[in-house]
Amino acid sequence: DFFPQTQLPASKKIKLSQITKCHKNLRIISQLFKNKTFLIVTGILACFTGMMKLLSVVRNDIPVIGDLLPALAGLFGGFAVVVAYYRLSAAEKPLLPDFVNNVFVKGHKYIGIFCIVAALLHFVFPGVLFF
Repeated sequence: DFFPQTQLPASKKIKLSQITKCHKNLRIISQLFKNKTFLIVTGILACFTGMMKLLSVVRNDIPVIGDLLPALAGLFGGFAVVVAYYRLSAAEKPLLPDFVNNVFVKGHKYIGIFCIVAALLHFVFPGVLFF
């Protein structure tokens, strides 16, 4: 064996009840993102915050450009969530323009990744231009 068989102490072993509890929490979070009220409130707040980040200037910062990446992440992420709300609440399948469908529906995972990367960069480098 390349990996020696070691015994973990009882306090370090993962119990079935812990896995079940984690699975239950993930189901609750999954249901939260299917809630229409949560989607519209989150989408509008994210768009509003992104717009305010574009318009507000922090002391000793360059207007608009200083927080450009987090502001764009808020705008794009918020709009993607609003589009998801619109698609869930529509009685029949909505016809969206090709650009909106390709970017905000089919590419919503990439927008999420962009938002997470923008948030991490802004957290790690808060005073750097464009982050």
